[in-house]
This record gives sequence, structure tokens and C-alpha cells, in this order.
Amino acid sequence: MWPDTTPIAGFGTDAAAAASKIAIAARGLGKMYRIYHRPQDRLKQMLWLGRRAYGREFWALRDISVEVCRGEALGIVGRNGSGKSTLLQILAGTLTPTEGTVEMNGRVAALLELGSGFNPEFTGRENVFLNGAILGLSRAEMEARYDGITAFADIGEFIDQPIKIYSSGMLVRLAFAVQVHVHADILIVDEALAVGDIFFQQKCFDHIRRLKSSGVSILYVSHDLVSVKNICDRAVVMRNGGIVFDGEPSEAVNFYFRDLGDALGPRPNSLVAPAEVAEPSRDLVSIQGLLEHSILRRSRPKLDTPGLELVATCVRDDEGRDSLSVEMMRAVVFHLLFRAHRAVECPIVGMHLHDRLGNLVFASGTLQIGKRLPQLEPGDHLVVSFRLELRVSPGEYTFDLLTGEPAGGSDPNVGVVHDSHESLGPLVVRRSAESLLPFYGTAQLPLTVTYAYASKT
Repeated sequence: MWPDTTPIAGFGTDAAAAASKIAIAARGLGKMYRIYHRPQDRLKQMLWLGRRAYGREFWALRDISVEVCRGEALGIVGRNGSGKSTLLQILAGTLTPTEGTVEMNGRVAALLELGSGFNPEFTGRENVFLNGAILGLSRAEMEARYDGITAFADIGEFIDQPIKIYSSGMLVRLAFAVQVHVHADILIVDEALAVGDIFFQQKCFDHIRRLKSSGVSILYVSHDLVSVKNICDRAVVMRNGGIVFDGEPSEAVNFYFRDLGDALGPRPNSLVAPAEVAEPSRDLVSIQGLLEHSILRRSRPKLDTPGLELVATCVRDDEGRDSLSVEMMRAVVFHLLFRAHRAVECPIVGMHLHDRLGNLVFASGTLQIGKRLPQLEPGDHLVVSFRLELRVSPGEYTFDLLTGEPAGGSDPNVGVVHDSHESLGPLVVRRSAESLLPFYGTAQLPLTVTYAYASKT
């Protein structure tokens, strides 16, 4: 069943928001904190009234400029300490910027910290009306919304218990239910949905989609990058208090992983998990043929001296014919031509497959399947071929292709991305009208059946 995207009556009706297509406009934002080495320095700073500086300046944000249109969902991703939460607090009005301006056109509802705005000694019912008052709603307005809030939160009789006894999941249920029922024009969410169970998360994401279709603007911060790609129209990547990328969510996620890998640096070859060395094919692949039939787009930003550049890619069926259309359960072969710009000890190649809604259906590569490619020297060319059986439902898919090498650090799943091409395709998976579908849903999983006769004794 498709998510309900019926517009919600009453949302996005603020007069100021209706008069402008821009819901959020931040220009030149900066937030500075002064770091003191000794407690007495803080007192000296107060006594000197700024005529003399003690301690040092730390800029949590610097020169942030971003706009969000009405009905747009903007994802914000970045490593811990990059400034994401500070930015949201300024936009929500709970933190004053040191420099720059913020324009928010419409009522703002923010879910920043678990339980923020709640009194732990009050019951859930009392906190619902307390939050409504904080957001500027009258008692009568909150009473009109109360049944919808409690139905969405679905915490039963605990609504009349002090929230200090609530679990984190119950607390986020109630907090999110209040925020999405106050008929705001801008919704700000910071990691809160990571706490709820899967059923509540599905309910929240469906509701967020409905809010978007009703004209509500959404700012969404999460380390769940799949959800960022799923619900956001645009995403920015933050690093050291600044925005280093602003664009399409899939490209932003790939940029984030590349940025994370660059910060960690390549993993020494001796520390890479043992893998089977891939056997080279006996067939010679024509570089000229791949270049002539490549599906890569040429209009893309030039990379800064990548280690392993993806030069050309062809997609063919099992008969060797160029094709981006294949019958369900059949295979296609991706031929990828690479050129090394420097020595790469352990080159890795991967791909991502997305459905028409942008959901990640499948992602894997040489590292995940335990195949090691040969070490490359500057100027070396290599053709890597992926044969992929499309055991997925019929429809259109896009795919990303990436190159890199394993990254340092404790997580073996993080790599240093050298080159990437996003949203290639579409790859069409067909079904035969006469044949029985082998499965329903997104993808085929291994399924076996056994049976036995039941004994009457």
C-alpha cells in the first residue's frame, strides 16, 4: 500500500507564509562561544565589559546562508560536532546568533531534544496543554486537537501519569504527536525519530510526507541517511560549522561518505580484512568500445585529483548487447573502466540501486563480497565487471557507481570515496504478462518449503 499523501487541512495557512515562497531564509549566520582556560578568566571578561579579551573564540557556526521553500524538506547531515544542532536551535529561536539574520515565515514547531518543553512532574495530558501554550495556542485550540494527539501518540492510560516515568520511546511519541498537530508551517526535527519503534517510525514518516504535500516546510537532521534520501527534496552537508555541499540528497549522502573517508584517511593494506583475490578474465575489453558506448554523463564537476577515476561504464545483457532494459529475474552486466591517478593498494568498487521513490534497494561492492582487486599504479587502467541478477519487482530503477579504498578507523564499512556517479539509468525491469510473478514486494529473498503429514497420535 502506498503512503497516504492526502493534504492535511489547516496546514500551511499562515498569512506570512502564504505571501512568500520562501519559508526560511538564513543569511550569514554565525555563532561564537568564548572558551576560557581558567574559571577566573570568565569573571575578568565580565568585569572588563569586553574592553579586553580573555580566553579564545570558538565559532560553532560561521557564514551559514541557506533558504528553504514552502513545502520543501531539507536534510542536514554531517559528523558529530559539525554544527547541525546549533543551526537548528538558532532557526527554532532557542539560541541567538552572534552574527547574521534569520527570517522564518510562519509558525515553527521544533522537536530538538527528547522531552524539551516538558515538565517531568506533570502528566502527559498536562504537558500537552503546556506545550500548546508555549507554542501560542489557546486552551480551546488544544482541546480541539487533544484527541488527535493522544490517538497519534498511542500511549494509552500513561497519558495521565507523570512523564518522569515514561520510557524514551513513549516520550518521543508524545512530543512528536504534539508538534505535528499544532498546525505549524515549519517543522524542525533533530534525530528524535531514531528513538521510536519501527511501527511508530513508519507512522511518523507517512505523516511527514502528508505534511510536505500540504505545504509544510521541514528541516530534518538525522544520521539515518536512508531516511534523509527518502523524505528530503534537498540536503546540505556540514563540516566544522559551515556548509560544504548543497544539492540532491543522494549526492549529498555520497559527498558525506567521501568527506568522512577523507577525514579518516586510507586504511593500510595490512589491516584490510582478508579477501579472495579476484581472478582476471581471459577476455580483453576494448577501452575504445567502452568509451563509445558509455552511459556516464559528461556534465559534472571535475574531481580534485581522484585516486581512482571512473572513466566509462556500459550496461549489457547476458548476450553482450547494450541494454538498460531486462526481464525480471534476468541479469545485466556493468562494465566499469577505471584509471588510477596515483598508487592504490586496495581499490574497491561499489554500486547502489534505488527504486523510483528513491529507496535504497541494494548496495554492495568488491569489499562486501570479499573480492580483492589488484594493486594499481599511476596510469593503470582496469575494467571491473559486475553481473547483477535483477531479483526485484518490475519497474524503473536508478543506480550509483563509486570507487575508492578502505578507510582507517574502527568501522570496516567506511571507505574513502575517490569518484562517484549518481542517479544513472533508468534501468527498466520488465515482467512477462503471461508468466506467474515469482514474488511480490521489493526483492526476492531465499524461501524454502517443506511439509510433513500430521500424525493422529
